[in-house]
Amino acid sequence: ICIYTLLSYFVKMNDEASSSTNQPKKINQPYGWMALLAIVIAITQGTGTAALTHVNFPVKVVFKSCKLVPTLFLSVMVLGKPCSYMKAVAAILLVSGVSAFSIADSISSPRFDPQGIVLLIIAIFGDAASANLQEHLLTSKNVSQRQLVVVSNLWTLPMIASVAIANHEVIASVVFLTNRPATVLELLVQGIFGWLGLQAYLQLVATFGAPAAVGVTTCRK
Repeated sequence: ICIYTLLSYFVKMNDEASSSTNQPKKINQPYGWMALLAIVIAITQGTGTAALTHVNFPVKVVFKSCKLVPTLFLSVMVLGKPCSYMKAVAAILLVSGVSAFSIADSISSPRFDPQGIVLLIIAIFGDAASANLQEHLLTSKNVSQRQLVVVSNLWTLPMIASVAIANHEVIASVVFLTNRPATVLELLVQGIFGWLGLQAYLQLVATFGAPAAVGVTTCRK
């Protein structure tokens, strides 16, 4: 499905570029904003994953559930979106509720390494920044969801791959998958559902804004 998205995007771009009309449509390609989004996504994924070596998963869920607050803050300060008093209260109550449920698990085997907490804080602010950047690209820059997914991920891939190669994680992953071939199928299923979820998430961002989309994804926890 991801390969189909990639190919269909380039086919569409080729058709738009080669079509001849009296007033040809200008293809909007804000690559500077997309490069910034790719860097933020790479930092967010890297710090969020690295944090698991210092804290347990429930602690990560607690922190990630709080990203609605910085998302709302950046939406107001950077994008200039209005924020009512009730929206702010609702965000705080939602985060408090999810955190209360998640912290019950973390109490059983807490791991609060300071380095892991710092990594998680960077990750949640990265999530908040990427959500607002996605909204800006989809609404203000008129970037399509297909273009946003393909370009941002194509630019994120070499950054993440470089770190994985430098840390010798690629070889370890190949050895792991060779010994556990069933995991390949699990990763494939995860990738498919992740792609479907991303399409729904971006539609929420484009329609209702970054804070609303982050609020919905927080509820799934």
